[in-house]
Amino acid sequence: MSTDSEPVTKEELRTALDELILVAYENGVDVDNGGYALRHEDPELPDWEVVVTKTTKQGTPDN
Repeated sequence: MSTDSEPVTKEELRTALDELILVAYENGVDVDNGGYALRHEDPELPDWEVVVTKTTKQGTPDN
């Protein structure tokens, strides 16, 4: 990542999201199968919706 630990590439963003979701999961936050609306009051900033879906690992039998 960049020197100030803010993502400046898509790969750095993916890594930062992965780290954030893993920490939340390890802290008991129910992060899977949910949408997160990210709304901003500043009209110059776009709004986003982030969807987190838990998937089955390849080679792992379905439960």
